[in-house]
Amino acid sequence: KRIRKGEEIDAAGTAYTYKWSKRDKNGVLDANFGGTGNQYKPGKTLAVNASEVSAKATYKCEVEEK
Repeated sequence: KRIRKGEEIDAAGTAYTYKWSKRDKNGVLDANFGGTGNQYKPGKTLAVNASEVSAKATYKCEVEEK
């Protein structure tokens, strides 16, 4: 969540573009995380299943104003 003065910014998830990427336990970027040839998954939130993580994973979200 983006918070300003104690209040969530963009509660509806429409004012910003959200891009999630994933790196494995060795820090290697998953070039197909968002589909073949796409390293990003879109959306304000991201659900992660245990089956998607082998030992360790790091997720990063890039947020940009539309």
